[in-house]
Amino acid sequence: MLLSVYFASHAQQVRPQPKIGIKAAANRSEYVFKNIENITSSLATGFSLSGFINFKVSEKFSFQHEMELKYKVSEIDDKQANKFFNYKSFSFDMPVYAMINYGKMFSGAGVTLSAGVSAGAPDYNVYEKEVISPIDFGFAVITGYDLSNHMQFFAGYQRGLVNLIDVSRSNAKMKSRSFSAGIAYKFKSRELNNLKFIF
Repeated sequence: MLLSVYFASHAQQVRPQPKIGIKAAANRSEYVFKNIENITSSLATGFSLSGFINFKVSEKFSFQHEMELKYKVSEIDDKQANKFFNYKSFSFDMPVYAMINYGKMFSGAGVTLSAGVSAGAPDYNVYEKEVISPIDFGFAVITGYDLSNHMQFFAGYQRGLVNLIDVSRSNAKMKSRSFSAGIAYKFKSRELNNLKFIF
C-alpha cells in the first residue's frame, strides 16, 4: 500500500502538466529577392496573436508548439515600374520549438509551417492570381526571459526556405524573413480549470 502511494506520487512529480498560454507580438518583416532586378524590400511593422502549449521533458528541456495568426507588412520598391507600396499578408503559422531553459532565461530552435490566407497590394490578392505560393516552410529561433511565473518577454526570428514565386514562370526567387518581440502569458491551473468548466 505504501509503495503504491509512493510510486503514484512520484509519477506525478516526474510528469508535470503541460503549460498553456497566449502570446502577442509586434513583427518586422521583409523579403529577400534573387534574380529580380530593380525590386527591393524593406522592413515594416505588423503584429501576431498566438496560443501555445509547452511540454516539459526535464528540468531544462521542453518542446513548444504554437498556433499563430500573423499579419506582416513589407515595403516594396519597384524601381522599374516606379511604384512604392506596402505588401501585406495574413497567415496561420505553426512553429514547433525544442526549448532549453536556464534559470529565468530560455531559448529554442525549430521549424515553422505557414499557410497564407491573403497577400498582396490593395485590391490585388496574389494568392488568387496564383503568382505567389501561400505555403511557406522554414526555420525559427526564439529567446526570452521569465518576468514572473506566468509572464514572459520574448524575441524571435523566422526565415522561410521556400521560393514563394511560381518557379515555372521564371528563375526568380523570393523568400521571407521576419523578426518579432512580444509578451507571453502562461495560464494558471485554476484559470485552466475555469476554462474547462465554461466549455
